[in-house]
Amino acid sequence: MPYVYADILFLVNFCFNFSLLYLAGRLSRSPVVGRRLVLAAALGAAYGLASVFPEAGFLMSLPAKLLVSGVMVAVAYPTPRLASFGAVLGLFYLGAFVVGGAAMAWTYLTSDTPGFPGGVAGGLGLGVVLPSAMLAAALLHWAVVAGRERARVLAYCVPCRVVIGGQEAEFPALIDTGNRLRDPISDALVVIVEYPAIDRLLPPEIAPVWQTAEPDHPDLGSIAGALGPWSSRLRLIPFSSIGRASGLLVGFKPDAVIVGGRGRTVRRTDVIVCVSPRPLSAGGGYRALLPPEALEADAAARAS
Repeated sequence: MPYVYADILFLVNFCFNFSLLYLAGRLSRSPVVGRRLVLAAALGAAYGLASVFPEAGFLMSLPAKLLVSGVMVAVAYPTPRLASFGAVLGLFYLGAFVVGGAAMAWTYLTSDTPGFPGGVAGGLGLGVVLPSAMLAAALLHWAVVAGRERARVLAYCVPCRVVIGGQEAEFPALIDTGNRLRDPISDALVVIVEYPAIDRLLPPEIAPVWQTAEPDHPDLGSIAGALGPWSSRLRLIPFSSIGRASGLLVGFKPDAVIVGGRGRTVRRTDVIVCVSPRPLSAGGGYRALLPPEALEADAAARAS
């Protein structure tokens, strides 16, 4: 006959609940108060201990679980705003699913017997819950932080279109305050674009040349030869960066660059498009680097 030790069960549930409540608060950016977390985690642990008694089987029902989890979140993070409470509660459930799955995976990996020793619940002791909770919390925190960083970057992105001979290529561009490049002859602005984003606007003969070119050591003869009559658009933009005193970007003069969307666009003809053979964003959130001056409508009117 299996035995359940009340103190161990309470401690395991307390650690599990505390880690979930702490993680939900950090991810939702709610103020974390230690004594509230301890009280809420203790309430959840007491509920878990009471639910093992046969007379309290009703505590394992879905409404009871939802009610207790809601009370725990309300105690740990009291707020009059329903939206804030819902956000913390949702993250609490998300953390429970992630940590629970990590605990099962940890049990499976560290066990030398097939399946889960003692069943799924039987293998979730304190030695399983703590490392799996820490690992899952770190992974979930990384995922949420990465998502927020991506959202922050995308907030500084605008639609951008390059127009050549009646054809257009549209892509998201990041407003890059560090982009101070200018054409040394015409003083035109410089937009850096990934080659795949505008490849259909360029002569097909240049594809193998540009795809294999080094961005700061371009083969100018090969590029000019591949462009043919289109070479009159070719531009060379010198640049310098950290760790490199000087370099050279190859660009071209489009008919126009249109920046913006949702009823507010700026059309500029004083722009040089430099092509990067390598991706500019690891996550693909943007495909071009745009100087802030490209959004100035007054300057665009003077240029045209």
